[in-house]
Amino acid sequence: MIKVFVENDIDDDLRLSHKTVEILCTSVLTNEGHDTGEVTFIFTDDESLRGLKKQFFDMDVYTDVITFNLEDKGEPLEGEIYISWDRVKDNAQSLKVDVDEELQRMVVHSSLHLVGYEDETSDTKAQMTQLEEKYLNLNSQALIQ
Repeated sequence: MIKVFVENDIDDDLRLSHKTVEILCTSVLTNEGHDTGEVTFIFTDDESLRGLKKQFFDMDVYTDVITFNLEDKGEPLEGEIYISWDRVKDNAQSLKVDVDEELQRMVVHSSLHLVGYEDETSDTKAQMTQLEEKYLNLNSQALIQ
């Protein structure tokens, strides 16, 4: 069984469907070969992610997601995923998509990172985008209530 926890550290009155986060994440993890584990999603702001990026990656930049795989070898999957609400809103505006759609994509995207997918090259980015589409088509549900 995969346990999914959601923390909302955003000052806005953002109400998230914990069930939708769980459905999206669990779909990715189980289809990618993980049937047990624990994942915590922390929805926060730009400055929090920027601080984490600087602390752990020595990069002073804004980013939309940071995924930490905390799994010990031979143990069930464990991870912490940080998503910037500020980046989600900006990305949605620049991509001309609904904010809810972009937020769903970030949940799927970060879950793919958790199981080892990367997006550093054009090939790996294309692979991740294809997988994002697959999982969003399987499980698209409103995330913002």
